[in-house]
Formats: sequence, structure tokens, C-alpha cells
Amino acid sequence: MEYDLDMETKTELNKHHKSSISGFNFLYLCNGYAGICGLRELYNNKSFSINNLLVFTYGGKDNEEVINFCKKEQIKFSLDSINSDNAFQLIKHFRPDLLISMHYRNIISKKVLKMSTKGGINLHPSILPKYRGCFSNSWALINMEKEVGITYHFIEENIDTGNIILQKKYKINDEDTAHSLFFKSIELGVKYLVEAINLSLDVDFFGSEQSGVSSYYKRNLPYNGIIDNAWTFEQKKAFVKALYFPPHKGAVLIKDGKKVEILSVDELVRESI
Repeated sequence: MEYDLDMETKTELNKHHKSSISGFNFLYLCNGYAGICGLRELYNNKSFSINNLLVFTYGGKDNEEVINFCKKEQIKFSLDSINSDNAFQLIKHFRPDLLISMHYRNIISKKVLKMSTKGGINLHPSILPKYRGCFSNSWALINMEKEVGITYHFIEENIDTGNIILQKKYKINDEDTAHSLFFKSIELGVKYLVEAINLSLDVDFFGSEQSGVSSYYKRNLPYNGIIDNAWTFEQKKAFVKALYFPPHKGAVLIKDGKKVEILSVDELVRESI
């Protein structure tokens, strides 16, 4: 599914060019839609070689495309946990220059990070240091932000605190939901993947320290998915959008002692009468 970015962002994306990434070994850790999109972006780069890539992903339906793509194009891949002994041996033999994390779920150990010459980089769906952790776009909607974005940052021991490589923002439209922002963020992140890699490989580049007000959210469903009847209508509206992410369950309204799933603002209006 595709979602349109605003014209200013599209113009910026058109300036993006694919630089050389030849001669480097990449350890690519990925999951889901972001994982397959990033993998295809690397594969389609003219200077890319399948011999310079080792992929770690997960089993299951979410990663069928990643696994099938690797098999078809003969790209080396593993379903082992990145912190396992078997993964350690594979990585040691591969000798990576850079680790790339695209929505990879596991925390990556310091031992693994040290095995890459330039460490690791991660794509995060927010303008760090705001919205570290999970459900970044959902919380941005709940907090009624006007814009969101993506950050490529170096990976360190703490979560989402590493030096910033690059950041890109885009506006939140009135019709946006957590679902639409998810795809917009991935589209933007994938477009700047090669640029982030090239910056990271520069021996004189170390990124910039994160600055400003920070926030962190755990891997818990916001407010357990329940609409607070004490909220204003605008707060309820924002929450409905923040929890819209099919096929997952939407926001729940307690009405007359019963739970009612609310999937749209129109449904919220009807149930609020």
C-alpha cells in the first residue's frame, strides 16, 4: 500500500541519488515491510553486490517476502537470533564493515556491534530525541503533533540515543493514521538509506549528538487501547487515528457498559451521539 508524501518532501526525494556502496560488507538486520523495501533498495543500487550482504531476519508470515527474495537472488541469510553463538560465527567469517537495522526487533549486543568496522546504524520513525522507543507515530498523533519524520542514527548500548546521521521531516495531514504514517516513514527512510550508509562509512563522519527535549515510550499499547470518556472530542479523534492499524484491533469506546471498537472518526461521531 502506498501513501503520498507532501510535495516538499517529494521534491527533496527527487534530489536523492544513489552513490557507490561497492567494496563494503553489510550486515543487514530486518523485519517486515521496512525490511523488504530496504533490501530491494540495496539490491537495485548499481554498485551493490550480493556477495557483500548477509541478512538476518525472522521466520513467519511477516518476513516471507524477505526470505523468498534472498532465496531467489541467492543472498546469504539467517533466521538465527543476532546475539546467538551461531550468528557470531557467521558474522566473524563475513567480516562486516557496517551493520544496518531496518525495524529489527531485538536489541543488538555490544559484542555484535564491535564486529562491524563502523558499528551499526538504525532507522527510527521519529525526529529523535523525541519519541524514542515504540509506537512513535501513534504517540505523535495522540499528542497532536503537526509533523513527524525519520532518523538514521548510530546504534549504541542505550535505546535510540546514538549520534544522528540524518533526519527528514514531513507534515501530518488531517486524514493520517498510524497506518498511513507507518508507510510514509518507511518510504522516506528507504529513499535515504544509501545516503545514510555513505555518510556512516565516511571515516571522518561521526554524526551529531542528539539535542532537545527527549521522550521515550515502552512497547505497550497506548492507554491499553481504551478511549477515556473524559477526553475532549479532539483527543478522542486523535486516539482513534493513533490506533488505526489494520488488521490489529482499533480504539475501544466504553458505551453503556459495553466495549465498542472504533475504526474511524465517522464511527466515533455516530457512537458519541
